[in-house]
Amino acid sequence: MTAVKAFQNSPGMMAVVVLAILTLLEYLVSAGEVTGSFLLLTLIAVAKGAIILVAFMHIKNIFGATD
Repeated sequence: MTAVKAFQNSPGMMAVVVLAILTLLEYLVSAGEVTGSFLLLTLIAVAKGAIILVAFMHIKNIFGATD
């Protein structure tokens, strides 16, 4: 299996990449003078929390969903 295929089949690695992108976006919003930055930062934080809950804490298994 090539590295690209292994990366595509790994939900954990995809979550890490998305979290890194959201963290960069979070930094850019907080460093810049963006209108509505509190709302944007709140939405980014909620999105990051949801990704962590689903990808690493397996919250969907609590509610009976299986992979």
